[in-house]
Amino acid sequence: MTTRELLRGNVDMVLRIHRGGGLVISGTDSPPDNIAVSLHANLRSMVAGGFTRYEALTTATAIRRSG
Repeated sequence: MTTRELLRGNVDMVLRIHRGGGLVISGTDSPPDNIAVSLHANLRSMVAGGFTRYEALTTATAIRRSG
């Protein structure tokens, strides 16, 4: 299995979690990267993987309150 295929499977899994009501939070765990560029690339990848633009944006901006 190629890296691209593995990544596609991971994005699909996160999309199913999100659409099933799970909490998905965008971010980067690579500190040397420029945070704004990394987050933007993350959001673009999510959209390329099937998230709507709105869904991708909410992973970086929405606040959920429990209870």
